[in-house]
Amino acid sequence: MIPIGQGGERRGRQPLDLELGLTVLILRLIKAGWDAVCRDGHVDSGCDEREMTEFLLEGMRSHLDSRRGSANGDSVEWRDNITVARGTEVAPGRGHSGVRGIPDIAVYFHDIRVRRNDHDPHAVVECKRVSGRRLRLCRLYVFRGIDRFVAGKYAGHHSVGFMIGYLLEASVSTAVDGINACLSNGLRPSEVLIPFDSQCLDSVHISRHARPMLSTPLVIHHTFLRVPS
Repeated sequence: MIPIGQGGERRGRQPLDLELGLTVLILRLIKAGWDAVCRDGHVDSGCDEREMTEFLLEGMRSHLDSRRGSANGDSVEWRDNITVARGTEVAPGRGHSGVRGIPDIAVYFHDIRVRRNDHDPHAVVECKRVSGRRLRLCRLYVFRGIDRFVAGKYAGHHSVGFMIGYLLEASVSTAVDGINACLSNGLRPSEVLIPFDSQCLDSVHISRHARPMLSTPLVIHHTFLRVPS
């Protein structure tokens, strides 16, 4: 049985707040899926963003379907509780009527769906190419990624969101510095990315964002995946 956090933001209830254990499961699933893609040699820097996301999605699904015992310390049992799908149009958050978005990847937890009769995605993931040496990509990561979460276009009914940066160069720190420079230059220093304190994950950062119509802040988990050259 997977534990769940607070209920979804329906009829005045608080936004869905995934517990740390579920958040870590999603982050580890992303990493396992990408590792499988890279091992199979399907992706390289010549792929566009859409192709990378398709490969990642298939890698995550393949990991969920695997019954070869534990992987990265995860038990097989939890895999039966998760579905990973292409992103679907989601209703906006409170105060954002008419604003809809289609994130790249949607994650569903069967326990949440059954126990709360909530059929919307329980976590959404947006994917962008990123390079600290390319200011345009850093800006797109902020303005067409982070800001879509902040505006309620993505994860409008959630307290936790997920972003993936397809790293076109070897340095995570350079990419993070480039993204943070865009946020700081936009007078948003409180929203910069900081390392995520987890012993089982690397290359993961978090950022916190206030949303005008909600009292609870949004926490975005950023996973940076190195693209083979």
